[in-house]
Formats: sequence, C-alpha cells, structure tokens
Amino acid sequence: MDSTMTLNGSADNGISWWRCQSDPFPFMRSLCLLLLIAFLTSTNPVLGQPQSAGVRPGEEEAPLTVVSTIWPLHLLATEVLGEDGYSSVLIDLNDSAHHFTLTPDDRMEIARADVLVWIDPEFEVQLADLFDSSATNKPVLRATNLAEVSTRTYPDGMLDPHLWLDPGNGIVIARAIAEKLAELVPQRADQFRSRALRLANALEELRAPIATLGTMNSEPFFVYHDAFSYFEAVAGVTHSETLVDDPESEPSMRDLLNLRHQVGNLQPGCVMLEPDASGDLVASVFQDQMPRKVMADVLGHNIVAAEGGYVALMRHVLTSFEECLQGH
Repeated sequence: MDSTMTLNGSADNGISWWRCQSDPFPFMRSLCLLLLIAFLTSTNPVLGQPQSAGVRPGEEEAPLTVVSTIWPLHLLATEVLGEDGYSSVLIDLNDSAHHFTLTPDDRMEIARADVLVWIDPEFEVQLADLFDSSATNKPVLRATNLAEVSTRTYPDGMLDPHLWLDPGNGIVIARAIAEKLAELVPQRADQFRSRALRLANALEELRAPIATLGTMNSEPFFVYHDAFSYFEAVAGVTHSETLVDDPESEPSMRDLLNLRHQVGNLQPGCVMLEPDASGDLVASVFQDQMPRKVMADVLGHNIVAAEGGYVALMRHVLTSFEECLQGH
C-alpha cells in the first residue's frame, strides 16, 4: 500500500480495513487503522455521537420541569406543559402554605426545576427566601407580580391569596407559564401557547354560568373562612358571615357568641364548608339551626393533575355555589 492515502468521502473508496491490513509495514498498518477509525467516527452519527453532551444515542433531552407550590398552580402548569415536560407540587394538600417545612428532597426538586411558580411571600411564607434567591438563575413566576392578575385584600390589609379562584387570573398565570417555557424551548413555543389558549377559551365559557349565580334569589349564606371572595366577585354574590378568620385557629368565646347571634338574625340557608373544617365548631355555631352544608374544596383535593384539571376545579366551585344558592 502506498504510504500516501486520500479520503474520498467513504471508507470503501479510500481507506478500507482490507487495505490497512495489507500494508507490508507495521507502522503504516497502525497509522492506517487510526485514520480509518477517525474517519468513521466523524461521519457516522452513531459512532460520532453528535447528540447533546450527557445524552445517549437514541435518548431524548431531559424534559422541562415546572415546580409549583400549591395544587391549583400545579394544575395550570400541567395543562400548559402537556407531553413536553414534567410538573410537580411542593406543598401537600394536607399541609399549610404558611407553616410548610422544606425537606432535603424539596430543596433538590427546587434546584432541578426549570421554572418555579408561586403565589406570594405573604402566602408561602417559608419558601420566600429560597424562591427569591432562585430567581437569580432561573425563571420564578410570582403570581402577584403579573401585571394582569387581580388581587384582593382582607380588611386588615393582608393579601387574600386565593387568587386562583378568579378564572381570569388562571388565564393570566397559564399564559405567563407558556411564555417562560417558550423562552426555554423556542421550538415548542407554539404548543405551549396553544395549550394556554385552549385553557383560556374553556375558562371564558365558564363566565356565563358563573355570572348567573348573581341572579339567584337566595337566602343568606355563611362560609367557613373567607376563601371565596375572588370567585364571589366574578359571580356577583357575597357571603353574609365567616365562621373563622384563620382556619388554623379556633374563634374566641366572644366571636362564637357573636356568630350565634348572627345565625339567629340572618337565618342562613347554607354554609359553605371546606375539607378541613371543624365539625365541632360548625355544630357549636349553628346548634339546632343547622343550615344546609355544602362542601367546596378550593384546593382541588380530588382533582387529577391532567388536561382539564384546572377547569374541573373551577366547575367544582361553581357547582358548590349553585347547590348552596339554589337550596338543592
């Protein structure tokens, strides 16, 4: 074999295993084989591994990950991600957003996340410092910072955090998630935006039945705690009394006596309860004047995180109000 070799675009036309083996000089046989291996790995997509670093041939890139603090936000993220990512939630449905304690696994999940979604430091108090520091190296969507999100406050000036119960806020948050994902993976931008638009259309269709609640000639109704003001504002209804200011603490004896007085004066036809409502407290407030009890789960304990999950949550709240106001 001549010691000068040319590569003509294929191993068969230039360098070949047979020609390398037939060279009479050992040194040239070794050099020939090295050149053959280099040639094959530069032109073969499997041997050359042109995929991204850390990804094996035949495997896809790691999916996008969105980590949300509470279940309703998780439902929104799941809807927008579809098949293009993974959504998880930090705060268990049985935990308090105010008193949530981070585990080492939670910290790892936050560190691995591509996008973080939360309500506000007044709500997820224990996560505030970590989420603020995370904003230096990844997108962190704080719902109350989104310009088009409507917020409400309690009489003491504190934020009412239940903003996901306004379907308009759900639309804004979903769009914001879609835009952040589109920035991270531009080639999937149309899919993310399309899913957010589909969700927005479904929620717009709920506005009419929600608005009909305000036209019902209903009796006064009580709520366990003031978690429904966003939904009530859209529906055009207002509860008459709240049993507890803080669902994690019992009312004082003075508050209890005042509630009993209000029950006698207003004669409520319904009380909207939540899964963690104290049955003993409810019985003590209403005594022998118990109104209809309707369960309204504002977090969606039984809602599956899948396409249509957030809309299902809003329909559940709508149905609960209809039951309460119609007296069925």
